[in-house]
Amino acid sequence: TAGKDIKLTETDVKKYEDIVNEYIAKNSFERFDFARRGSVLEQYVESRAPEVSSVKLSTSGIMSSKIVLKFRQPVAMWVSGNKVSFVDDKGVVFERNYYDAPAISIQDDSGIAVGNGVATSASFLSFIGKTSVAIEKIDGLKIDRVVIPKGSARYVEIYLAGRNYPFKAQISRDATSQAS
Repeated sequence: TAGKDIKLTETDVKKYEDIVNEYIAKNSFERFDFARRGSVLEQYVESRAPEVSSVKLSTSGIMSSKIVLKFRQPVAMWVSGNKVSFVDDKGVVFERNYYDAPAISIQDDSGIAVGNGVATSASFLSFIGKTSVAIEKIDGLKIDRVVIPKGSARYVEIYLAGRNYPFKAQISRDATSQAS
């Protein structure tokens, strides 16, 4: 199961079942609840499906188990061609989103060509995710949009709702300290 608001397709269900079964096949003693290392199982699933934020596996009867998944909620998205990447409030980057599209989108005006179909680095999206969470903790400020200005690869312009001017943030510096 995935939660009340999320409906998984049969293909999605099979994907997650296969990942968990793969883990159990490699760690057969963990079929037993008392021997299962929940955090290791969770890391394994997240490494193959980064959209999953937590996994719970419980035995329900002799021959069956129940998998409960929690998915990451995106705070920002980056669209480049036909590829969409999302980032959550912890800065984790993922591509499969089960929630509504986030309000923050990243506009790339840098003019830098995208190579190999990769929109941006995980560290960049992680920076955006962490910065947006830190900003929204300050007296209810909200990010309207993020722009990568022309010719830039080191900083972004962050526009806050209700303001016509951006503030600049360097992506190589700590996200939280720049937001305060």
